Amino acid sequence: MRNYGIEVHLAGSLEDPYQSESGPTARLVAEKGVSYIFKNIDKKIRLADAAKISFMSESQFSRIFKEASGLNFSEMIRKLRIEHGCKLLGSTELSIATISRECGFTNLSNFNRQFLREMGITPREFRVLNQKQKVDLLKIVFGHKNQLLQRAKINTYMDMHSQQVAEFMTKIDTKQSRQD
Repeated sequence: MRNYGIEVHLAGSLEDPYQSESGPTARLVAEKGVSYIFKNIDKKIRLADAAKISFMSESQFSRIFKEASGLNFSEMIRKLRIEHGCKLLGSTELSIATISRECGFTNLSNFNRQFLREMGITPREFRVLNQKQKVDLLKIVFGHKNQLLQRAKINTYMDMHSQQVAEFMTKIDTKQSRQD
């Protein structure tokens, strides 16, 4: 496997880009934007649509999203698509071309180029890493405690599974009532 100088390339990636000191409005806007990206990861994602969901103009949304997340909207899309690609490469036998489409890339060479830019290795090289190497590389590239992404992932999961969550919470409430 080639060494692309991952240590040097990724040195600045360990900081959590989520700006906890940004206001609640900015954090909410960023979370809505990231949730929109998650829900549409395999489709065309537009700044205009994300701004509309947040009831803002594109320029206002863009400014507030960057303030809260530390990344502009297109950078966040690229990072999340590549992260999704890593998960598929590590957990499926899908072809790299299929994975690129599942991640919203319209052509394979763009996926390969963006993957190499973000990860420091190609998708094929990533796929052959052992599990520990994959986890270590993902921690270096994407950080291990990005609050914005974690909160958005939880919110997206809750939205997609709200019925199951409601049933689970009802069971917990019933169980606690019996114990009291």
